[in-house]
Amino acid sequence: MKTRLFPSIFIIFILLTGFFAYAEEICGRWDMLIISDGEYTAQNNIWGATTAQCIDVNGVSFTVTRAEHNASTSGSPAAYPSLFKGCHWEDCTINSGMPIQVNQIQTATIDWNVTLGSSGAWNVTTEAWFKRDNIPGAPDGAELMIWINHTGSIQPGGSRIGTANIGGYTWDVWFSQIDWNFITYKITSPTTSVNLDYKPFIDDAISRGYVQSSWYMMDVEAGFEIWNGGTGLAVDTFSVAINQGSSTPDPTPTTTPGPSNLGDVNNSGSIDIVDALLIAQYYVGLNPSNFDISRADTNCDGTVDIIDALLIAQYYVGLINGFC
Repeated sequence: MKTRLFPSIFIIFILLTGFFAYAEEICGRWDMLIISDGEYTAQNNIWGATTAQCIDVNGVSFTVTRAEHNASTSGSPAAYPSLFKGCHWEDCTINSGMPIQVNQIQTATIDWNVTLGSSGAWNVTTEAWFKRDNIPGAPDGAELMIWINHTGSIQPGGSRIGTANIGGYTWDVWFSQIDWNFITYKITSPTTSVNLDYKPFIDDAISRGYVQSSWYMMDVEAGFEIWNGGTGLAVDTFSVAINQGSSTPDPTPTTTPGPSNLGDVNNSGSIDIVDALLIAQYYVGLNPSNFDISRADTNCDGTVDIIDALLIAQYYVGLINGFC
């Protein structure tokens, strides 16, 4: 019995210890590291290649320590090592203020400083993702990207459609229609340090018809799109602050709240690490006893998986206050 429990116990151990990891190198293609007590996540994010890359994460900062990419500069980047706050697809941080309906955003500020790395082809970019509803998952609205620096013969996706003066800078505006609206603001005077409010960029995108006020901003990210080179690139500081205004929210609910006893999968009357353990057992195929699956979908996405165990672990150590 103990050997059968080991995989799920190990998963819970990783979930819990992951909350408090502050200095660690990650090299896996999709590796993520939860940082700042769960308020931010670092991701290696080698989404466009299979070549090697490592980042050394230290608090809400990271350095690219290895990058062996050789992607064509006429195509997509090899990777986007970055930090995010909010919901990147299904992966959500805590206390982010996101998802937030666009018409509710009063300010969405970032404070961001970077160190440039070796020669090659890469950009220094932050982006926000938008969905038509507030359910974490693949985006279906827009991707709004802001380039503050770059090197090499690269350019944003699509075509240049105009300029904008925002935040004391002039930006070339680019647009491409992919599976979502892809808008890029490329700075004309590169810098390595900015304090910017996303709100005027969002307003500009709305005026061009690329973002809708009824959509939801899901997260804010910052890092480097790398085609080749890039070793030594570093995010030195990064913070995001969302200030909600008083606009009338969309009256139509877009999520189905779970039962009031959501998370208490063993019907014990309390939500604790045992509940997370049982979900982890279920996830690895162990068919746990005294397991009420109707209480297990803690993110209300219609699937019981390790993310639900993660949320219970977060709840257990006091990082979140509830579910869905």
